[in-house]
Amino acid sequence: MPARHPLALLCVLVALALTACGGGGGDGFGCQGRSCTASFQGPGEQDLSSKLGSGATVRVVTVHSSSANAQVAGKDAKLVKDEPQQVAGYEVTLTEVDGEDVTLRINGE
Repeated sequence: MPARHPLALLCVLVALALTACGGGGGDGFGCQGRSCTASFQGPGEQDLSSKLGSGATVRVVTVHSSSANAQVAGKDAKLVKDEPQQVAGYEVTLTEVDGEDVTLRINGE
């Protein structure tokens, strides 16, 4: 790639980074320190143990128009959009709901 296209190179690098983190659609998560954002396309489970410690799994069970039933580290929770909740030692917030697509923010202990 010619040196005169640094913006194009930057776009490619951002796209690769999003793909590696599961961003850009689909299930995946990204973390900064002890705070992670997990995306789901409908019910599913993600293991955040590598970032938040042993047992840090998040499972979306059902999705509703502005809420979701989930399990965090094996504990059940009914999450309502934009209302942080303490679940199993984590602060969990349902930040986005769009049809079956859900985004959660999980802050570690």
